[in-house]
Amino acid sequence: RKTAKDGRVGVEVTFNNDGNAHGFVSNGQLALESKSAGWSKTMLESDVGNAFGLGLVPPHQKRVMFIAIPDAPEVTDLTAEFRPIRGRNRNER
Repeated sequence: RKTAKDGRVGVEVTFNNDGNAHGFVSNGQLALESKSAGWSKTMLESDVGNAFGLGLVPPHQKRVMFIAIPDAPEVTDLTAEFRPIRGRNRNER
């Protein structure tokens, strides 16, 4: 759990792209969980897009992004799992 400079409470998530192409965080869901607090939250594709915009992660790089989640627990075991939606092109309608 972290408080941003503007006072919003949330978490920082590090996205690691070990592939050869740019990754787009907005093309997936993000599942957050703390077993010790009995807390979980799944952000749908639309929620992720609103939180990060395009969320571009260059190939073979990491990017840290902040998500405003006021009810995120103050714990050390918070885990995040990104679930990409395969075969989706952001420009498809």
